[in-house]
Amino acid sequence: MTTTLLRIGCLVSSLGSALTVAAWQDAPALTGAAPLVYVAEVDSIIHPVSAEYMIETMELADRNGATLIVFTLRTPGGLVDSTRSIVSRMIAAKTPVAVFVAPAGARAASAGFFLTIAADIDAMAPGTHIGAAHPVAAGGEKMDETMAKKAAEDVAAYARTLASHRHRNATLAALAVTESRAFTEEEALGASPPLIDLVAADVPELLKKLHGRTVTRFDGSTLALRTEGARVVPVAMSLRQRVLSAIANPNVAYLLLSLGTLGLTVELWSPGAVLPGVAGGLLPVAGVFCAADVAGQLRRTPSDSVRPDAPRARNQGHELRPVDSGRPGKPRVRVDDSHGFADPRTAVEPARRGWVLPGSPCSSSGLASPPSDGPRSPVWPA
Repeated sequence: MTTTLLRIGCLVSSLGSALTVAAWQDAPALTGAAPLVYVAEVDSIIHPVSAEYMIETMELADRNGATLIVFTLRTPGGLVDSTRSIVSRMIAAKTPVAVFVAPAGARAASAGFFLTIAADIDAMAPGTHIGAAHPVAAGGEKMDETMAKKAAEDVAAYARTLASHRHRNATLAALAVTESRAFTEEEALGASPPLIDLVAADVPELLKKLHGRTVTRFDGSTLALRTEGARVVPVAMSLRQRVLSAIANPNVAYLLLSLGTLGLTVELWSPGAVLPGVAGGLLPVAGVFCAADVAGQLRRTPSDSVRPDAPRARNQGHELRPVDSGRPGKPRVRVDDSHGFADPRTAVEPARRGWVLPGSPCSSSGLASPPSDGPRSPVWPA
């Protein structure tokens, strides 16, 4: 009886702690109180799970009237669709977004480079670097000259438009794509115009340097930051997001598929063992999920893939109106080519995937499959 009561007490205590943390994170900023700053750490490939985490953090900040969001970023790269979703939400966010490449020794390569130059404030810690964002074909196969040129020009134009709207060095941003250039914090800050806004050792120093700084938003409006004495609230991934983020890796996918096959083989050799058969049935399913996640084949329309001035649409696809493509069973996405954002009034499914940048797990795993009915869009390396 005593043991049972202790277990119940521990369960209630854990639940209470979780609810307390959730309530603390979701507490709005009070009028006249200390400025509210949310800090989120992104230490993973940029994929749908990390995109969901970053987008939810921005929505939380907007809902609670935060002064600033700081994403501490270290990533080798990731998926282009996830990157575009995050960037689109950054542009539409009411709360200024700072991307801070840290700590020392970290990098924001490829997809991370685009998140950095797209933010309202981009900062780097000493000893970090950004860049190296040239696209290659998904699966690692060699692209023909025409397709390679199209991929590079498409991604380079994306880099230029983000950099120019943020008043950063568009020439160097394009060179990071076309010539795979990478930049240290000193090179990025010393360029004319610079690629980044400032260098700071850690988040407290970053907030200190940002106090009183005027930030120009994507739409041209300006905002003076007040970060002195800010109430800093960390935002962590949920347990579900941490698990999915951990397994959304091609190496883990192959491991799960291999273990699942081994489990089924053991079960066939020794019928009745049960555990190998159950594991053999579940692990391949998880492995297929990993492969689909990394290849960017999750079929959902992110609520953030909209122009800042377009009507907002929710994630549920049934709330969006289909567009007749002229082919039965083939709804299409209408895209505003001048901005590269899907129109939520006409989108019925996300854009198809296909290209990767060098270093991506997809480039060696062959997990990303090309669409059968159109050009392939980039996926950045991880």
